[in-house]
Amino acid sequence: MAQPIPPIEETVALPHPPERAYAVFKDEFGVRWPADYTYSGLWQIADDRTPRPDPAASSQVEVVFEPDPGGSIVRLTHSGFERYGDGRARYRAEMAAEYGWPLIMAKFADYAGAR
Repeated sequence: MAQPIPPIEETVALPHPPERAYAVFKDEFGVRWPADYTYSGLWQIADDRTPRPDPAASSQVEVVFEPDPGGSIVRLTHSGFERYGDGRARYRAEMAAEYGWPLIMAKFADYAGAR
């Protein structure tokens, strides 16, 4: 069994209550998601970023919307990298790098904050 790999955690603050932040995240996903990060509408991708429609061989992304005095806190956790096999460390490093989840969550915060 592969050694557990620490999850990636990203947090952004928004000036909206959690319900509104969630609605923007869900309903306007295609508008605010970086176009060059789209994979034909498939969510399960391999470590080489090709489609892999196998939940047992895919990582997990959890997004939680919490109330905050200034609006809401959105917490993203990407875990389960050990399911990727040989490419697991590289894929985790790519998603943790500045052009991975940090960029994606910053773009979301910019977009949602302006709504």
